[in-house]
This record gives sequence, structure tokens and C-alpha cells, in this order.
Amino acid sequence: MSTLSLNQPVPDFYVPATSQKDVLLSALKDYNVVLYFYPKDNTPGCTTEGQDFSAHYEEFKALKTVIFGVSRDNLDSHENFKQKQQFPFELISDEKEILCTLFDTIKTKNMYGRETLALERSTFLIDGDGVLRNEWRQVKVQGHVLSVLDAVKKLYREKYGELPKIDANKPKARSNSAEATAQPNDTAETAKAAVAEVSPSPSNDALPQTSSLFDNNDAEPTTETTEAKESNAPDIKPGISATEETTSPDLETEG
Repeated sequence: MSTLSLNQPVPDFYVPATSQKDVLLSALKDYNVVLYFYPKDNTPGCTTEGQDFSAHYEEFKALKTVIFGVSRDNLDSHENFKQKQQFPFELISDEKEILCTLFDTIKTKNMYGRETLALERSTFLIDGDGVLRNEWRQVKVQGHVLSVLDAVKKLYREKYGELPKIDANKPKARSNSAEATAQPNDTAETAKAAVAEVSPSPSNDALPQTSSLFDNNDAEPTTETTEAKESNAPDIKPGISATEETTSPDLETEG
């Protein structure tokens, strides 16, 4: 059972992710973190959920929020899934169930008259101070990403007073999702980001910079790990690479 409680700090963690990156929670200070747990790569529900997060990726980015998908699949499976769906965020491989245990996402499910342990589709929102602010368990994919986005907007308003401007003409992140979304008005320079320590100085349109979480040209992340470069984004100290996979739906063995 998880020892995590809402409005309490989340213990620091360090886990492997796609694009040869690793995720260290404390390195993402001052940025919201969305961890979405999902049962299995390349399954229908998990694919749709990832596509929905992709479709709203630019909005999350403008709201200083980093997205990670989490499952127990290995990194090779994650890389294949991420490339195939062109997800603009990293996927965390939790083969050792470090995050699954921390967030208590492994549940008993009855399948064909037999009890088995399965990953429950769940999503968690951690604020820039490392505090767990929202959780969604036994998630149903339809409409879920919009609920998470609304919660992120609420956090942003609490900290900055008003939402950043949205450019409705900006192209969306590449995705097959049926959900449509307006895109935020932030520059490509400030959009380059990765998992790293970030200074507390606020910025309406910048995310952490280091080994790029965000590509300079579009929403597709680069695969190389690069050092932080100067830009209009907040000052950044060297941090870790990137992140793990997304969160998953109800007690499904597949997405």
C-alpha cells in the first residue's frame, strides 16, 4: 500500500526512461510533473491515452508541466511504442516496480476466474515543490486528459495569477488522437527542455532545459542527450536526462 497522501511531498526517485534518459524528481523543481501509469505498450487503450496526452502536449508545456508515461514494459518496448506513436514526451520503464510500489498502482484483478496482479491505470500530478496535488485512479481513458489539464491550469493560476496566451493557429503535436486542442504561444527556443534542475524564476512559456525533453522545431523530442543551452528560459543547473513511461488505466493487462 502506498504511503503517499495528497498535499504531502513525494519521495525523490530516479528511474530510467526513453531516449537514453533518466528521471530524477528533485531535478524538476518548479515544474509540475504528470505521471500517467498505463498497463502495456501498443495496446488500444494505452495507445489512445498516449495520443490524447500528445494532442495537448503544447498546452501542458506552456503551463510548465512535464509529462511522463509509466509502465512495466522494458525500454526497448517503450522506444518502439514512443517512435511508432511519435509521442513528444518520454516513457519511464518501471520493470522493478519502483514507482508502481511508491504510488500503489499494482492491484489484484480477477481474470477468467483467476486472481492476478495488474497495473491499474492511474495518473498523478506533482507540483513544482514536489507535492502530490491530484491523483486519478481506475482511470477511464475518454476525457481523462482534459481533466488532468484542468487541474494543471488550476495550479498555474494559483502560482501565476492568469494563464499564458494560447495561439489557436499553432500546429498541434503530432498525434492520431481525436481530441483537438489549442496550442500555447511559446517560442521554439524556450520550448527546448529536459529533466534538470531549474531556477525558481517563473516563466510563462518555458520548460526546463537540458537533455531536451522538447525539440526545437516541433513537438517530437530529440533522441540525443545534450547539455543545457542559453535561451530565454530560466537559468538551469545540470540535471539528469529524461523520464519514464506513462500511467495506465483500470486494472487492465493491456491498454
